[in-house]
Amino acid sequence: GSAAEGGVSIASVTWNLAGKLPPASINSIVPSQPSDIYVIGTQECLVNCGTLKSFIKPSKAKWERRIQAVLGPSYHLVQSCSMNALHLAVFAQAHLIDQVTNLKVESVATGFMNLVG
Repeated sequence: GSAAEGGVSIASVTWNLAGKLPPASINSIVPSQPSDIYVIGTQECLVNCGTLKSFIKPSKAKWERRIQAVLGPSYHLVQSCSMNALHLAVFAQAHLIDQVTNLKVESVATGFMNLVG
């Protein structure tokens, strides 16, 4: 249901890109039933979703813009985080943004010398 009805619908999607470029149309990752909040996780989203620097500085802004384009202007990126080739983005409907509070993002490096990954 909606926040006005006392409920919020959440869709969670995960996608292993296997180090390949995502298809031109990514509409298939969004469930056909609209949700208030989308949590979209990707694995093996390294160079193909960001830049060549994404191993050291894993920005996925390009990927987030593609997701935003599919969801449309009524959704806003609430929070995202990346750790090397893993990425998580949370989008919410604009009318819910003020109700999304106390966000925390943490990551613990457990890879090479506990510095990355």
